[in-house]
Amino acid sequence: MFFVNLFKGWFLRGWFFFDLVVGILYFILFILISFWLYRMIKNKLAGKGSFKRGFSVLGIMLIIYFAIGCFVLLIFNGAGRHVDVKAESPTLTIQKKGKSLVVNKVSVKVPNGQSNGISTSVSSFEFIAVNSDTGIKEWTKKSNWQDYVLGQTNNEMIVINPKKKKLSFIDLLTGKETMTEKELYQKVPELKGNLSYEFTDYFIDKKKDMYIYGLDNHYYKLDLQNYTLKEEDSYKKIVNDHTFDHSFFQKGSLPVSSANANDQKELINTLNEINSHFINLSILSYDSKESIAYISYQTKRNEQSLTLSKVNLQSKKVIWSTTVETNDEVMGYIENNDLFIQSAGNLYRISLKDGKLHFKYEYLWNKSV
Repeated sequence: MFFVNLFKGWFLRGWFFFDLVVGILYFILFILISFWLYRMIKNKLAGKGSFKRGFSVLGIMLIIYFAIGCFVLLIFNGAGRHVDVKAESPTLTIQKKGKSLVVNKVSVKVPNGQSNGISTSVSSFEFIAVNSDTGIKEWTKKSNWQDYVLGQTNNEMIVINPKKKKLSFIDLLTGKETMTEKELYQKVPELKGNLSYEFTDYFIDKKKDMYIYGLDNHYYKLDLQNYTLKEEDSYKKIVNDHTFDHSFFQKGSLPVSSANANDQKELINTLNEINSHFINLSILSYDSKESIAYISYQTKRNEQSLTLSKVNLQSKKVIWSTTVETNDEVMGYIENNDLFIQSAGNLYRISLKDGKLHFKYEYLWNKSV
């Protein structure tokens, strides 16, 4: 696996920094080969050498360069090494113009040594859009750790960057910026000079209303469809209560449709009758009419995998089970009768009907396997 990933490191993968390193290596290689071929032809015309010897030397040079390139990719791109890949934002979705996309801000952390006994690393960030029907990458866009995803409208995601003091609207279908902060002020002049750059001062509700805590200590609601602004003190509770109501803050849980509090105890008791040794049992979704529950659990302590199952609570039987890689952060949602799970740097689409895996998308390589 080490050598396979090391070799794969020579391919472009849609990550700006990684592709930049690979591009520089190929550019140097092009210059090297061009120079050597020019020298070979020049010497041949001058009767000072042969093509056979020239190509032999070139072959040796390419082998040495490949080894040097692998070392560079190993150090800067983490090729062949374990790297941490995880989601850095809530999962955003859009269905429009015949496309259904899943959009996330994703990070890759590459270890680069130690300092004073503490492991250090270099992180890269990218917005990545995946077609949820085909499992194929639609677009990527360079990001950084200061970009915070506030949420989405029907068409765009709203991103704020405290360091750059920038608020922007990005098209979920294309990844292109559709509206700048300056253009927002043209539509809503009352907001000019009154927006903070702290993500905790915003909450977007149902893709249509953005609640704002202004710099003037007032609370506002911005209609994201017609861009009208309204001020009310009651909005304070909405902003404060929902500041951290984002899926990526809910460590180790799956924010999908769940059973209510009254049903939880009864469901857990029924599931324990089926198997009393479930570890880290979680109820993902519950259908009271069909008496069906979708659950997640681990079969062994400290294992790096999560088992997902569909259970018939009436007959007390497990209908299907499937396993995905996992770490401490798992996100998921249900759409079109399928379960989407994002964990350990992968996006899974699993059929709720039979547990069949439609695709597993690897964010590190930006492709389905």
